[in-house]
Amino acid sequence: MLTAHALMLLVLSTDGGWTRAGDEEGILVEQRRESGSQVRELRAEGVIDAPPAACLAVVRDTGFFRRSMPFVEVAEVVGREGESVIYFHTRVAPPLCSARESTVRVWVEPLPGTDAGWRQAWTIASDRGPAPASDAILVPMTSGSWEFHAIEGGRRTRARYRIESDPGGDLPGWLIDRGNASAVLDAYRELRRSSAPTVRQATRETGSVSQELERDPAAGAGQ
Repeated sequence: MLTAHALMLLVLSTDGGWTRAGDEEGILVEQRRESGSQVRELRAEGVIDAPPAACLAVVRDTGFFRRSMPFVEVAEVVGREGESVIYFHTRVAPPLCSARESTVRVWVEPLPGTDAGWRQAWTIASDRGPAPASDAILVPMTSGSWEFHAIEGGRRTRARYRIESDPGGDLPGWLIDRGNASAVLDAYRELRRSSAPTVRQATRETGSVSQELERDPAAGAGQ
């Protein structure tokens, strides 16, 4: 007869090894560790009181990274491919350790099979950015995505976030995991805070938030 603990492990094993890491402020965070990796991959889900396109406008704004991450010294677009792809360079300099620099390729696409869903994803693209300063470590790996699914007739959004990031250097895995988990919650808090004025601005200008934001998902985004 299977014990309760064995049943729980069996259920988790059928979901790709994901385990619950926390449930705070209505944000469910789960984690898993791939074989050979020192850092955990994280995924999260929470509801935002704004349409999907408004959420996309917030995370497309280059200022979103500065507002949701501490110790940011540089956050700038260093290249583009058409209208939906950018190369984004950052420098983060926390105390008591070396600064980290990275360049990522960021792209936006509609969610397949939906009328009002969006996905923004990124992956490391070090060759498309400047060389790191002499006092910085080049981030060896980072990738992730935001997915915005319309709920309640498109008035609200189920936001799904995924991140796997190794800042490099000799930081212990447990410290990296703690920092990444904290960053996930901070990103959701900033998304909730910033999406409200984005919706208000689009509504004032057009009288119809859904029409304006679906026409241009970057409407209302700051710089």
